[in-house]
Amino acid sequence: MKIISKEYIGKRPVYDISVDSSHHDFQLENGVIVSNCFNKAHSVSYSVLTYVTAYLKANYPVEFFTALMSTRSKTLQPKTWAVKAPEYINEAKHFGVDIFPPDINRSSFEFTIHDNEIYFGLNAIRDVGGTAAKYIINARGNTPFKDVWDFINRVNTQKVNTKVFQGLVKAGAFDKLGYIRSELLENVDSIYSYLREVDESNQRKLDIIE
Repeated sequence: MKIISKEYIGKRPVYDISVDSSHHDFQLENGVIVSNCFNKAHSVSYSVLTYVTAYLKANYPVEFFTALMSTRSKTLQPKTWAVKAPEYINEAKHFGVDIFPPDINRSSFEFTIHDNEIYFGLNAIRDVGGTAAKYIINARGNTPFKDVWDFINRVNTQKVNTKVFQGLVKAGAFDKLGYIRSELLENVDSIYSYLREVDESNQRKLDIIE
């Protein structure tokens, strides 16, 4: 539908009835179609919602941005999320809130608060996903990973494969363990190959014992 002209016709009751399922347009009593009009119920609801979220953002910014990032990381498409995430991070800085990259020992499935700081959730990392994130969290339990070798020895490497590992490295999940991202990325295949060799060696030893 294309609007040809506009003419003020005074105040009229607005009904929350869409005239076409593909458009958010509304029709007045006299058949005139209007766009972006809302009845009082809509207006009041949006006003209350706006007030509540503004209050939470102003008074509980850490909790507000944690909830915002967790929700949006799940509902937005990956490309859109990649654009919006930096915007949210910059907005949080205006409120004195720091949102840090994921940390293999601090991040949970969704965004997490530690010492009044927000850490990226593992599920929000590109190429990681929910299944791998759950396996990592379960493998970590209450014992932090000491280093990369401890990490790959404790996780299920079929679920946390080289692609997932690269995603974690690129996002900075191993930064606080003292690793340099570029060096880890260069040695991903070698790290996983070494693990397979160790597993095969241990299996041969078991076969000999049996």
